[in-house]
Amino acid sequence: MVNEGHFIGTHTWSHKHLPSLSNRQIAAQLQWSIWIMNATAGVIPKYFRPPYGGLDNRVRAVAARLNLTPIVWNFDTFDWKLSKNQITEEDILKNVREWKKKYTEGIILEHDTAEKNVKVALQINDIIGSNQMKVDTCLPAHSQLSTIKLPLDKQY
Repeated sequence: MVNEGHFIGTHTWSHKHLPSLSNRQIAAQLQWSIWIMNATAGVIPKYFRPPYGGLDNRVRAVAARLNLTPIVWNFDTFDWKLSKNQITEEDILKNVREWKKKYTEGIILEHDTAEKNVKVALQINDIIGSNQMKVDTCLPAHSQLSTIKLPLDKQY
């Protein structure tokens, strides 16, 4: 993926709600994912998407010490509910159309965890149209971490 030019960020090690964790646990969630990405893809991400959008000042501070910047969204498609049959593709597409009528820009949260999700993502892409950008277009170039500041047990 990296060699194909895809934007790579982290989403934590085990998808925990970060504000509910201690500083050390937050750091571990982020650091473990950084280590494995570096070991497998040779990259150290600069950006992360917090699970469930879970951000508070402590999470931001710990992430900043790891030189990570959070990326969050302003529209959730809830496409992850497809696999649980809690939402239909039609509902998702209807919600996207309504969102597009209200907003001219934003970040849409989508998942590629199942074939259904990919199928609906392609339809969302058609609804949004050609006037769209990838997240990394709006951010500085793919950069590597220069330093990680320790200790991470300081109270924020």
